[in-house]
Amino acid sequence: MTAPEPCIALLRGVNLGARNKVPQSALAASLEAELGVPVRHHLQSGNLAVASADAAALGGVVARSIHDQTGLEIPVIVRTLAQLEAMHGANPWPETDPLLVHASIFDAAAPSAVQAVLTADWGGDEIVVVEGGAWMLFAESSRSSRLGTTLERRLGVVATARNARTIVALVDLVRTVSSDTR
Repeated sequence: MTAPEPCIALLRGVNLGARNKVPQSALAASLEAELGVPVRHHLQSGNLAVASADAAALGGVVARSIHDQTGLEIPVIVRTLAQLEAMHGANPWPETDPLLVHASIFDAAAPSAVQAVLTADWGGDEIVVVEGGAWMLFAESSRSSRLGTTLERRLGVVATARNARTIVALVDLVRTVSSDTR
């Protein structure tokens, strides 16, 4: 049997106002019972740290559990601790206000359409594509940016974004799951 690998399961678009409510504590408890390993969550924002012997299948397990509990079809993107650390390390703006810097994590490799996105005029916002996603720097706010709202559609991928402060917190969270499995 393969040793469990620490992972983060990123739920796309949950607990935003009144829509797509997914109670994180109940989901974590359900997954702990099903998987037999500790599951941690960060806030109520769709971030679950879990050790999995099959990281590739984990997204489907989490999505199925969400559907069974809520009836919602929620995309889940999984990254191993090593992949999350690499994403964090690739941040081209580590000294910038972390609330203006966001990682967009893709469910698949960036397609050929990425060049058009890179050369588009984003009104002062910037984007750098990295392995597994992209880093975005917002001139004013992610909420007022066309970049954040159109990237996923323009590239034809499922993506979920987290600000740089959250990425740091998630790396730390996944490391705690790593120490739980030793």
